Amino acid sequence: MRTPITLRAVTGTWTEIDLLFAWRNDPVTCAMSRVPDPVAFPDHVCWVADVVSDPDRQLWIGDQAGEPIGTVRADRQGAYWELSWTVAPDWRGLGLGHALVRVALDMMPNQAVIAHIKSENTASQRIAAAAGFRRVGHADDGIDRWQRGGIRDDPG
Repeated sequence: MRTPITLRAVTGTWTEIDLLFAWRNDPVTCAMSRVPDPVAFPDHVCWVADVVSDPDRQLWIGDQAGEPIGTVRADRQGAYWELSWTVAPDWRGLGLGHALVRVALDMMPNQAVIAHIKSENTASQRIAAAAGFRRVGHADDGIDRWQRGGIRDDPG
């Protein structure tokens, strides 16, 4: 039996900042991100500080048996949340992305949630589908819109 995954809120420690920076600038993560360019460290430090201080944003690190395995972020967009996730490079291909997203969604019961996923990011598409998202749109920039739960307004 696999050890359960837990999510802990990022508080902005240097250890967390360094870890998230390495994951964000991993070549596969960059290629699958909406903004594919690597991030400069000073910009990353400011970004983490902004996210941690914003009540409409949640940033978690997923742990399994005390090992950090990935991250999930939720940004409130009015009546819904936008979810994004990254599995740490050393932990990819083990099915942990499904568990990361599932735990995050369990922490957000009864919330309408969307995700924007690149068309070629089949791993994240499988994760979204397994978590109950459905693809509801495709943009010219190659980003698919996935949604879970009822969303009355169209946030784009």
